[in-house]
Amino acid sequence: MGLRQFVESPRARQAFVKAQAMRGVLAVFESPTSLVAYLNRRDGDVDVKNDLLTTLVAMVQAREEGPLVSALLWLGLWPALGAIRRRRLRSFETEDELTAALALAFTSLVARVDLRRT
Repeated sequence: MGLRQFVESPRARQAFVKAQAMRGVLAVFESPTSLVAYLNRRDGDVDVKNDLLTTLVAMVQAREEGPLVSALLWLGLWPALGAIRRRRLRSFETEDELTAALALAFTSLVARVDLRRT
C-alpha cells in the first residue's frame, strides 16, 4: 500500500479524527486527503501552510498518530521532495537507493528540527 492509499484508508480517517481533536488547526479539513491537497496547492496562505507543517512536525516528534502524521507530512512536502529527488537522481545508482537516502535524511531532519528556532 502506497502513502496516498494509506491516507485514504478507513484506519487513516479514524486517526485523522483523533489528530483533529488534539490539534485544532487540522479541524478545518474534512479528511487527510483534503489536508494534503491544500498543502500541495500553489495558491493558499503561506502562513497557514507553515502552521500546518509545523503542527505535523510537532506531532511526528511527539509520536501523535504516528504513521498517519508522518505520511501527511511526507505527502504535504512531496512537491519539494520530488524536485530534490529529480535533481539528485544522477548521483545514485538506482531510484530506490535515492528514495531510501531521501527518506532517511527527511526522517532524521524531522526528528531533530527545533521548531522554536525554525
